[in-house]
Amino acid sequence: AETETNAVGRAVLNSLLGNLAAGKGENLKEALRYFRLSLKERELLERTSAKAFRPMTLSGKLSTKYFGDNMYDLLARQAIRALTASGRWPLSAESLATLQEAYSFYDDLIKLYEPSNRQAAFLCKEARLYYRKQVLGGYTKYKLSADEFAGKMLALADAYGDLPVSADAYLKAADAYADDRQWVKAVEVARKALKQYPKGEWTKDLKGVIARAETPRLSAKLSFVYPRHETNLQVTFANLNKVTFELYRLNLTAASEPLNSLNAAELVKRYGKKVSSRSYALEPAADYTSRDTTLRYTLPEAGIYVWKQIPQEGKGGSADYSLVYVSPYQFVSIPVKVNVQEVIAIDRLSGHPVPFAEVATYTDARKLHKVYKTDRQGHVSFYVGQGYYANVRTADCDFMNLSYLSQGLYDNSSDEKGWKRKMHLFTDRA
Repeated sequence: AETETNAVGRAVLNSLLGNLAAGKGENLKEALRYFRLSLKERELLERTSAKAFRPMTLSGKLSTKYFGDNMYDLLARQAIRALTASGRWPLSAESLATLQEAYSFYDDLIKLYEPSNRQAAFLCKEARLYYRKQVLGGYTKYKLSADEFAGKMLALADAYGDLPVSADAYLKAADAYADDRQWVKAVEVARKALKQYPKGEWTKDLKGVIARAETPRLSAKLSFVYPRHETNLQVTFANLNKVTFELYRLNLTAASEPLNSLNAAELVKRYGKKVSSRSYALEPAADYTSRDTTLRYTLPEAGIYVWKQIPQEGKGGSADYSLVYVSPYQFVSIPVKVNVQEVIAIDRLSGHPVPFAEVATYTDARKLHKVYKTDRQGHVSFYVGQGYYANVRTADCDFMNLSYLSQGLYDNSSDEKGWKRKMHLFTDRA
């Protein structure tokens, strides 16, 4: 770089040396020195097109349209990129100093463009603000809340309101509100921008912010599953006036291979029979936020089902599917000695033991291994080894989901020497 006689070529070489030094992460002061040298001939670099260095450079449409595709801009952004990559982590005083230097290059770019190229100056101010939020935001001095960031973006948009490019600041403000779940503010900003700039590069994205706010959202969870039992149905929703739940009984048992190889929608198509459908009216919040409600839902008889959750018709979105194992049984396992477990089959609702039930064990491939019979107290002990899947079943009810059964020995990483005896007590809920 020192012997290069061409000023632009020398600037490029210094930029490359800065990238090499920053990439090593050992001497960021040296990297910064090279980057400053690369931008020394400001007026010359401003007049030089980046196209002169093809194929080493690639000029995008936006670079040409808004920034004139000049070498000063390219080299300054190279410095920002390299210093940011080297100084972003971990958070420390040294890292902050590096990032502050990268941040300062935006000031150089703003001076380059203002007042002759207001579009470019606006975009550089916007980029500087975005850099503060995204990169420097981990430091208290620079941290911005969603409201603070959006407020600064909107002020910038107002200052350059005569330029269509200011729609991008409206978009970033709307996105900040949306990410913070301030949906009403996000929609208001997006609609204001669309009214002011109905056609442009940002129209699609601004409409996307509104669509994001208005999108139906639904989450549903059954609090307890037991045959023919009425239970709480916890629902979180937004932008929905109605939801429908359909149940499809599958002609399968708990170890059936299709349960592991097919998705729920395909299971319905091949093995399902619709047995129930129930709709609920909902009252959505006017501000697009999610609401929680508790509904009552009655489970069907024992079996394996696909539970289809259907949002309101005409609201967009798609149905969701969940597998539901409706069984009265579960088991509790207690390690009695190495590789041996005592298994207690119980009724999920009463907590009472299930006498003379079968505890079926399966390999990792879900192939039947051995079947054990519980005694009058619902107990059975057997060798577990490396572990198996298992469930509790009776002659007419093999619908409990397979659960993993291991020998239950764990390293507590304690410095204490010797053995300690531990016991987990199972109490009868009745």
